[in-house]
Amino acid sequence: MLLSGPSGVGKSRLALELVQRGHQLVVDDAPRLQRRQDRLYGHCPEDFIGLLHLPEQGLVDVRSSHSAQAARRQCRVELIASLSRGPCSAETSPISIYGLQLPCRQFRVSPEQ
Repeated sequence: MLLSGPSGVGKSRLALELVQRGHQLVVDDAPRLQRRQDRLYGHCPEDFIGLLHLPEQGLVDVRSSHSAQAARRQCRVELIASLSRGPCSAETSPISIYGLQLPCRQFRVSPEQ
């Protein structure tokens, strides 16, 4: 899953919550996206593997704070979760990235999150 949304909306905080629930982090900001045939992959630059920037904590290495398996170098992107503080559609709509249609689901986050 690729998290998208404006700066400060809570993408990094949500990523940490997902890691705490057993999911793996590929990259916190600016994934390198690559199309391979009919699939999209997100990659992390070597120097950024496992690093997550949280405004209240600074830079956190999830491999140290959770486990070595909490981060990985790449993964297939099958869904986009778009975070917003404003109104959102309950519908899932496709977004085109490198000519591939990926489902995008919008999620509204509250200001205190």
